[in-house]
Amino acid sequence: MNDPAPIRPSWCYSLLAIPGLLVGIGVFAYFLGNGLKSATATLTQVVVPGTAVLNVMSPASYTIFLERPSMVNGKIYSSSDSVDALTCNMTKQLPSQTSTESPRTAVTLRRPSVSLNYSLGNRAGRSVLEFQADEVVCITFRAATPREKKGQKLSLPLGPASAQGLP
Repeated sequence: MNDPAPIRPSWCYSLLAIPGLLVGIGVFAYFLGNGLKSATATLTQVVVPGTAVLNVMSPASYTIFLERPSMVNGKIYSSSDSVDALTCNMTKQLPSQTSTESPRTAVTLRRPSVSLNYSLGNRAGRSVLEFQADEVVCITFRAATPREKKGQKLSLPLGPASAQGLP
């Protein structure tokens, strides 16, 4: 019998995949870069010592980062202090109640369950604390440095874990 010869495409056809692969890599890099920029842009930055008020609109897990260096309103903050020197506290209050109607309740801060690090442009940070907001609340976050470190300032960005791409 006469078996037909197998048809094999030329290896040159595989070169046609290269432009598609390069376009795919470029699109991935573009969306990854923009996603990281928007993730850090949604974080609330607190210059320590300082206070921030968060209006939590839906239950979420929040992460607090320590940034070194950081830029807030055009000013660069960088400190070599350890996070152990910080004192942080949070209180929550239902948004429908005024401060005279009900006392504030303390929010439990804990070490992060997942260690996150980022470096984007002139911002670099690592996760240092986290907390869970289980209801629609108004949270007041206060952070300070010890008295012997007065004058040194640093930035603590905080935001929901979903803003950082976490479940």
